[in-house]
Amino acid sequence: MAKILYRIVPEVPGSYAIEVKDHGSLVHFESGFRTEAEAEAWVAAQAKATRGIDQWERRPDLPRRR
Repeated sequence: MAKILYRIVPEVPGSYAIEVKDHGSLVHFESGFRTEAEAEAWVAAQAKATRGIDQWERRPDLPRRR
């Protein structure tokens, strides 16, 4: 079972992306989500689709800039 790490990151105002790190590969981004909830739903759908093959685990959020 491969572990996939993900983190939801804010992009331009009103937009979110998902940083995805597969074991043994480079980080890639899925972007274009209007809300954090929409991004979470995408992750949940991917985790459900790959159940038994991949284990999705959330990475800690990055510190927010002030």
